Amino acid sequence: WRFYVRSICSAGDTSDWYGYAEQNFGYCTPAPTSVDEGGITNVTFGNDIVVNDNVTKNNGLYQNRSAMIGDMFAGTNVEVNITYATGYTYGTIIWVDWNNDMDFEDEGEVVYRGECANNNPTTLVASFNIPVSAPLGDHRMRIAGADSYFDSYVSSTSSYPDPCFSASYSM
Repeated sequence: WRFYVRSICSAGDTSDWYGYAEQNFGYCTPAPTSVDEGGITNVTFGNDIVVNDNVTKNNGLYQNRSAMIGDMFAGTNVEVNITYATGYTYGTIIWVDWNNDMDFEDEGEVVYRGECANNNPTTLVASFNIPVSAPLGDHRMRIAGADSYFDSYVSSTSSYPDPCFSASYSM
């Protein structure tokens, strides 16, 4: 949402409109249009199983698993195991909303970029460090994979991958 502000002192006595402010009312929802085979079928980090699905072909599109919580500690390295059942290489991005501002667009919120092998199934072992400055509490993590959509982002740390993408052969 965007809104502008102005003063109204009396009828006919108003100020100019000033700037605009933006308000975000929730995380954006990716809208992938298709997925290869079973997509992401399992995700674990630390000792926590986050996702363990027996998904069927084209049923692995975006899923909100924010109710699942894992315990990690600031200043530590987190290993994330992501199992794909695709038979294709998938560019993989992991975001963490460290400041809980309802987006993944701030400096340091892309925590991993990589690519899985094309075996079916295959498990990508990703890892990232939790900043020492990360505030205590829950932080949303988003994992996305795509057959070719993320290729340029995986190899470039200067470009910013869209956490709200809409592409084919992605999850």
